[in-house]
Amino acid sequence: MIMNEKFRWFVIEDNFLDKEECGSLIKQIDENGIRTHDDTSDDDSDFIHRREVDPTIENDPYYHKKNQWIDHFREKSLINRVWNLFQVVNNKHYNFQLEKIYHDSTNKDTIYIKKYGPEFTLKFHTDFCFSSYPPKQSLQHPCGSNLKLIMIVYLNDDFEGGETHIMHYKVKPKTGRAVICPSFASHGVDKHWGGNDNRYALNTWAIGNTFV
Repeated sequence: MIMNEKFRWFVIEDNFLDKEECGSLIKQIDENGIRTHDDTSDDDSDFIHRREVDPTIENDPYYHKKNQWIDHFREKSLINRVWNLFQVVNNKHYNFQLEKIYHDSTNKDTIYIKKYGPEFTLKFHTDFCFSSYPPKQSLQHPCGSNLKLIMIVYLNDDFEGGETHIMHYKVKPKTGRAVICPSFASHGVDKHWGGNDNRYALNTWAIGNTFV
């Protein structure tokens, strides 16, 4: 039986982004983010696509059930840095077969900028699953058997709470800190409070052939 003695439930890379880069991303989602509904029922990219087709969609109460906002980020230099970090961490700790960064419904490398209000919390879950979502959904959901690694990058830390739980560990948000973990690791997020009332983060996945 082959064992991986270098396996880690998560890996932290501090100062992955500097404060200026974090501030620029926060400004982008404050200006362009769309408020989303229940994040377990549809593809994140669908919210942005619908807004581009019909800007009035943001006034639909269907999109105001969750205290969460989202926007795409596709600046190539940051995407390359994210991919490089995925590869470094994977080569050191996991040796998964990785092919690329997650692609949304437009088939482009996609990083999500997310903004969470103080009532937002995320129950324990995994991002890996064996089956596709219902056929009535025309867009690819970012949860599937080809998701291998998750990356979260904290863009601010001027609040209390908001810790990320990965298995039985707890990771404290720190501006510019990147956290990478396997898609099958159970994880969740605590509520936060204080500061400017909002928590900001980047989120994406490294994908490849399903685990065998």
